[in-house]
Amino acid sequence: MKKRVFPLALVLALCLSLCAQAVTPRINNDFTYTPDLDVSGNTATCMVTVMGKESTAKITANISLQVKSGSGSYTTLCGWSTSGTKSLSFNKSDTDASISAGNCRMQYTITVTGSKGTDTVSGYVYG
Repeated sequence: MKKRVFPLALVLALCLSLCAQAVTPRINNDFTYTPDLDVSGNTATCMVTVMGKESTAKITANISLQVKSGSGSYTTLCGWSTSGTKSLSFNKSDTDASISAGNCRMQYTITVTGSKGTDTVSGYVYG
């Protein structure tokens, strides 16, 4: 019985340490961001706002507007890249016959470089 307790305790301790690492924040720099997509008729408006805490934080954003095809996959209609220092505000629209509510999404990748390194966040906003 004693021979089984130590290995089981060791496995339990290893699992707990892995779980603790999984919840560690991966963001080094302090910043907030808000992505948004508004669809009205055949016009989609992509918006991204990023606010860094450091006045020297360099921010870049890559944004693309994508529409869903009949097969369910997405194709890119247009894309933009923008940058700023400490803050960034992006707002662009595109009008196309293939745009309608429920069949498009905005893909974004935001990179913030500050005194604590570089952070990148990305995702989708559906509209």
